[in-house]
Amino acid sequence: MKRFIASQVFVPGGMPQHTYVDRTERDLESRLMSVRDNLCKLVALTGATKSGKTVLVNRVFPRLNGENVWIDDGTIELENDLWSGVLGAIDGFSTSESSESEDSKQTFSGDIEAEAGVPLIAKGKGKVGAALSRRQGGASKKSLSLSPGTAAITQLRESGKPL
Repeated sequence: MKRFIASQVFVPGGMPQHTYVDRTERDLESRLMSVRDNLCKLVALTGATKSGKTVLVNRVFPRLNGENVWIDDGTIELENDLWSGVLGAIDGFSTSESSESEDSKQTFSGDIEAEAGVPLIAKGKGKVGAALSRRQGGASKKSLSLSPGTAAITQLRESGKPL
């Protein structure tokens, strides 16, 4: 008979290696998997303490693959704690800034050269130049701040990740 240590049998918040019980008679895994393709649903999973609810969800929506967002309830005191945690998990943001600038320069220049003189007596030469330069510029900056809840829901929807 093979012996196991307690950490191999009961893995709090993790996936047990040796003691997972498939719930084939109640079809729980496949029913939970069907939700994966329709992320507009809220699923409530209830049961007795230590009955394997977290393990079941972790089997269908694994924590470690980065495709799913897990927020532990012990980290939440206020609603914004939940949404800030979601934003952190998906590398999201609640404030966005954009700026635009425009700069143009126009330059015009020219030279005129003339020569005058009387043959064999005197000769003169002159050069006149002009340059015109005009510079225009402008800048604008926009900032948008969303509540953490609105930002998280929008970005979760865009990412397609289940929470």
